[in-house]
Amino acid sequence: MVVGTIKKTDGSPSREKVVFSPAHGGIYDGSFISAAPVVVIPDASGKISIKLPPSVVMGPYSVRFHGQSRQVEIPDRAEVDLQELMA
Repeated sequence: MVVGTIKKTDGSPSREKVVFSPAHGGIYDGSFISAAPVVVIPDASGKISIKLPPSVVMGPYSVRFHGQSRQVEIPDRAEVDLQELMA
């Protein structure tokens, strides 16, 4: 589960979409997961929460928001903070 709070440069909550794009598809929990991008819209307070298959299955993810794009590894654990991934 990737969790986090998206904020604007002035510190206020942002509702800007966050896009997670895996390198490739894979089998996770007995189901095929495609390599299609996953778009997440933060709630009114800027919070996101999305369950994504780990990078060990899907390869690295490209994560885009606020004009930034980074290649990140989604770990195989219960929860990871988006800010930790983007650091």
